[in-house]
Amino acid sequence: MVKKRAISLVMLALLIASLCCNAFAATADTVEVNANSGAVVNSSSYLSTYSVSLSAASNHRMAIGVSVDGAGYMDKIGVSVIDIDQKINGVWSDYENLYAMDNSNYYQYNTLNYVDTLYFAGSQGVQYRVTLTVYAGKNGGGDVRTITSYTATCN
Repeated sequence: MVKKRAISLVMLALLIASLCCNAFAATADTVEVNANSGAVVNSSSYLSTYSVSLSAASNHRMAIGVSVDGAGYMDKIGVSVIDIDQKINGVWSDYENLYAMDNSNYYQYNTLNYVDTLYFAGSQGVQYRVTLTVYAGKNGGGDVRTITSYTATCN
């Protein structure tokens, strides 16, 4: 009885801890993931940290929170591609791809960072996830990395 109760308490603690984490993922090229923010840190000579979050907004819209920090002032910094996936009947499929060449607000110039909330239209009850391709460049050089959010359901 005591053993079953101890196992139940451990499982409950793990469940609670997993629900408290932010929606961030790291690529294999990164040096470390900050345990407090979940952001990828020390990722390259051009990218210092980057993160993504996904949440339901009003009127069947989804909000993508983006933060990209350069390793100093960058000539150009931001998001080059947003790949949006949807989960229907338990299967993930491509929903939409958004490109910086079609959205001038996906980059900032001559700055340390890029922070924005971007939106896309979703369908009520459908789960989504996004994969960002972030970019930072200076003096003709640059670097890209990808990061994927956890899933969020549109309301």
